Amino acid sequence: MRIYFNLVLWAVLSTKTLAQEVENSMLPKCAALCLTAAVQNSSCSALDSACICNDAGIIAQASECETLTCTVKETLTAANISAIHCNAPLRDNGKSFTTTSIVCATVTMLAVGLRLFQRVWKSVTLGLDDLLIVGTVLTNLALCLINIYGLSANGFGKDIWKVSFPQITEIIRYSYIVQVIYFALIPAIKISILLFLLRIFITYHMRIMIQATILFNLLVGVTYVILNIFQCRPISFFWTSWDGEHQGTCIDVVALVNSYAIISIVVDVWMLILPIIQVYKLNLQRRTKLAVGVMFSVGIIFTAISVIRLVTLFQLGYANTTNPTWDYFLSGFWSQIELTVGIVCACLPSIRMLFVSVLTRSTPNLEKTIQPTRINSRTPLNIPYSVWDSSTSIAGSFSSLEDIVSEDPPQIRESFMYNFTSSRKPGVKSVAPSSIYSQ
Repeated sequence: MRIYFNLVLWAVLSTKTLAQEVENSMLPKCAALCLTAAVQNSSCSALDSACICNDAGIIAQASECETLTCTVKETLTAANISAIHCNAPLRDNGKSFTTTSIVCATVTMLAVGLRLFQRVWKSVTLGLDDLLIVGTVLTNLALCLINIYGLSANGFGKDIWKVSFPQITEIIRYSYIVQVIYFALIPAIKISILLFLLRIFITYHMRIMIQATILFNLLVGVTYVILNIFQCRPISFFWTSWDGEHQGTCIDVVALVNSYAIISIVVDVWMLILPIIQVYKLNLQRRTKLAVGVMFSVGIIFTAISVIRLVTLFQLGYANTTNPTWDYFLSGFWSQIELTVGIVCACLPSIRMLFVSVLTRSTPNLEKTIQPTRINSRTPLNIPYSVWDSSTSIAGSFSSLEDIVSEDPPQIRESFMYNFTSSRKPGVKSVAPSSIYSQ
């Protein structure tokens, strides 16, 4: 591992000769020889520590020499000693990483808690999308605990030469676990959202597209989780290879991570397009279409964060970084934000329904102030009885955004897209627009 750092000793300030002081220092012998040669080839005086600490030529020459003659551990030891005696600032993002983990865990638990409370309050049976998001948030909670007690506690967020050798191994080992979990959670969040869309859209072609997208997400998730688990042979080589003392092979980690991020972003965009196209086809006023489209477009934030994370990975060079415990902080930070926003986005419709219900009950006159926009037709709407089955819901046509976020009748299983709440006889229902909000 090649480390670029300031190479100089505090003892230089009181040296008789540079070579004598370097020899008596705590620097590994190989690093001491490299430093001596680099200073002698520079314009800096052996007594001028400030010049030596800030001379780019000395740093470059000594680093290149150490790469060829020192082990990784010797190089890190030299870097730590040099940083101390050059008064280099002690950088530590560990507390920020811990705080981020706690906030993200709290926000996601709160979002899912509100979603479940809304289900219980409305006496609605939990759907597969609900169960999946519950499993996701519990796994995300475990991930946050790993971030705190596995990464931050061992020195993640510090410069690698400030972290002990056993801690470096632990950080990389926990990073491996975090990466596997991340590769599994992102598709799980998307599948939960897609299962929700599958329940609210009943048109044949729309359901086929949603089902195909679910299958694709599932295949991508399983494939990349397997690739991530077995990316190195032996598996332990992932967290032991850093010291150069172990034997093993790994696949191209950069290609693995970047390809996954790109596929994830493309799927995000596709999932944004799916419901918006359906909304565009509805017979709604332009303002109402815009409102509904905006609600379905909150996933843009999720996509934007995925893009930011990908850009961060490209900027870091990922596998080429020489200071992973410091450089990977931003990647870890944006990964947590991405998961948090994804879970919250999956819960937003239920949270909106909950707050609308609470406001309506606590403010009886509020309902009178929110007048929904009627369908632009006086023709009665013929609704087949089959759409009233408890396993489906109506999304083919609705009259306003308030229909989407209003309360569900007991006979419709947690549909937040429905028009009609009357319980009529089996057959074809004919409901005039004026009666849609009669209940």
